[in-house]
Amino acid sequence: MNMIDSAQKFITTTIVSALLASLPLSALGDWKLVPGESDIAFATIKNSAVVESHTFERFSGEITLSGAANIRVDLSSVETRIPIRNERMGTLLFNIDQFPSLDISSKLDVKSLANMEEGASTHLEVPAKINLHGTEANIMLPLVVTRLSSKRFQVVTTKPVISYASQFWLTKVVESLRLIAQLTTITPAVPVTFSFIFEHACFLGES
Repeated sequence: MNMIDSAQKFITTTIVSALLASLPLSALGDWKLVPGESDIAFATIKNSAVVESHTFERFSGEITLSGAANIRVDLSSVETRIPIRNERMGTLLFNIDQFPSLDISSKLDVKSLANMEEGASTHLEVPAKINLHGTEANIMLPLVVTRLSSKRFQVVTTKPVISYASQFWLTKVVESLRLIAQLTTITPAVPVTFSFIFEHACFLGES
């Protein structure tokens, strides 16, 4: 790309960004999750006192014009930093052959976010549904939403969201894992946190 083309691209991008900055979020359509700048993590507690943190490496999501927020987590991408534990979680706990994903759905009031200034944040407590292992559970998500720029905003949990094995009929599965791993205990309550960056679809891939 020559200097003239680069200058034209810069000018065009600047003009479009300026125009979009003047529009409310609700006028811009769907927003896509940026996986490379987002994360979702959970912790497990074994033998009553040993806390270990884990992540998922592949997930996707969007927030639609109507405010419907949907996140899909690829359960085969669980990363515990121990290969055999990754395998056991995938096959025994999550049963990824039958239930390959975890799905989170919620609703955001796009209108209330539309007038946020860049750099402004708002705290929300929103109901959500989690679908895991073929079972759906209702939870509340404590969130802080920050408008990072005209084309981006961030959604972060303000405290861990506690998920229980019993909510998804996984109590017996967790006990089987405990026996296989020869552990004294595995706590059936799992704290989950996430930090998601959403970007308007027309900007995806721009540097």
